Amino acid sequence: MATERIQHQIDRLLDEAEEAASELNWSMVRDRATAVLAYQSNNLDALAHIAAAARALESVSVPSPEATLWPEVPSP
Repeated sequence: MATERIQHQIDRLLDEAEEAASELNWSMVRDRATAVLAYQSNNLDALAHIAAAARALESVSVPSPEATLWPEVPSP
């Protein structure tokens, strides 16, 4: 069981993860939740945040710079 001081740190990190999620800052969600797991490896809230961040980050597709600079022009 975590001491009161450690539990306070875990709660603060989870609060930051929740705030980051509301701002769709998935990298920060992942980072804060991972920090929680360093203190408490079986924290279900942190595991859920990491899973959500992984799904959100997987779904982001960034077009290549060439695709935005040189749009494809149909051949005549």
